[in-house]
Amino acid sequence: MSIGGAVGELGLDDDFVKDAGDTLGKSSSALQLVVCSGGAVTVAEYFSKAGSEMLRSELSPHDEDRLTAVFGTQ
Repeated sequence: MSIGGAVGELGLDDDFVKDAGDTLGKSSSALQLVVCSGGAVTVAEYFSKAGSEMLRSELSPHDEDRLTAVFGTQ
């Protein structure tokens, strides 16, 4: 299984996907990051200073386990 394939199969909440689509304009872009919960605040602060908006969604425990299996770390 490829890393990209495994990450791409992780489920995102339908409401989150809709909110993200509503937030993005036609001439905008998005960056998807997977960070540990401890690093989320640091990432949010960094992007806030850059004038970016951060949308957040958490993985289910099952998807966290699958991601850990791909990267081999916690």
